Amino acid sequence: MPQQVDASVPLGGAKFADDMAPRDAVVAVPRSAGVEVSAELAEGIAWVIADTLRDARTAAGKVQGRRTTLDDSPPLPSLVAPINGVALATSWVDSGYLEPDASWCEPGGEPATARGNGGGFGGKADSLAPPAARILADRLQRSVRVVMSREDVVRFSAKRAPISATARFDGKLVTIRGTCASGGESRLSKAAEIASPYGVGIDAVWDTATLPVFRVSSALRAFGLAETAVLVEGALTAAGADRLSLIQDARSASVLLDSCVLGFEGAIAGARVKINAQTGKLEKVEVKVAAGDPLDDVVMRSYAAGAAHMALGWVLTEGLAVDPETGEPLDLTIRSLGVIRAKDIPEIEVSIVDEAGPPLGRSSDAVFAAVAAAAWDALLLVDGSRPATFPARETRTARILRR
Repeated sequence: MPQQVDASVPLGGAKFADDMAPRDAVVAVPRSAGVEVSAELAEGIAWVIADTLRDARTAAGKVQGRRTTLDDSPPLPSLVAPINGVALATSWVDSGYLEPDASWCEPGGEPATARGNGGGFGGKADSLAPPAARILADRLQRSVRVVMSREDVVRFSAKRAPISATARFDGKLVTIRGTCASGGESRLSKAAEIASPYGVGIDAVWDTATLPVFRVSSALRAFGLAETAVLVEGALTAAGADRLSLIQDARSASVLLDSCVLGFEGAIAGARVKINAQTGKLEKVEVKVAAGDPLDDVVMRSYAAGAAHMALGWVLTEGLAVDPETGEPLDLTIRSLGVIRAKDIPEIEVSIVDEAGPPLGRSSDAVFAAVAAAAWDALLLVDGSRPATFPARETRTARILRR
């Protein structure tokens, strides 16, 4: 089912992936660890089958969501920042999308996509639900609904690959050296190949580390682009570079604020994050974005605002605590994932730069990266030191958001 954007959506007319399943379909849910009940194996998960969702979850021993007091520490060792450079280590992050993964399929048919109007931020690009629905429907020879709970999504969905890296700018070249979770290296390398709006070269070398806890996906919103952008912008700031003098063209200059990021598909964005120096509270986020002639200004602004919200969470509050012995995720609720509450989001001002030409895709990726980079620099200005990890939980700004 394609994504739906029209007047019926705010009136409740949008459909989710599970809404159109046949009435006689059986329900499949993941079996909880330690529960002894018959199950069907598909996509590496044991699925408990029942006539209703309630019966399936009861038989599967569904574990209610919970949170932990353990820290969501970065899984890769932190590095020492070079002189006049920066270092950053990031944690596991869940996409936190609205509708947990779901799909359905008839025998011999094509499974319903998990990417309905529930939102995925790239996290559903390789969802296990559709292929599992197809396998189970063909095996059982009847229609099957595959439905995951929030706890299942945290355990089984793909995550943003953590990194640990350093960056330094020597006046002409930004040198990045680091390690990322296996599976993220190609996207990080591609991001370094994009022409910088500052006209500086980027020499990035990434080692990989096998982290068996979660699957990783390079399809997540702005993955690779954002990691590269925060390191480049941080290195420019650490070197005392004058960004305006480095900008190469009028298009880049039109969006430059405290950051400037060129996206994978040609969209470009700049951002500024204002934090109250006395209180540490987020006050305002300014975004400028150029992405050709937009199909719909309202939708583009909403995507940009959502990307800004997500970027602030990545820098300040979002992370997943993992049991160091078993590898099991310990944060199993939306609140415990660290997603910033709507009431705590500052004013987000989005300006769309007038451009001719066709609309350019994935403008929100450029916005995400620009806001994340600007937020990291803003913390340095307010606190006098740059946090070396995401989420930057120990900053005043993050503590306010976590109350």
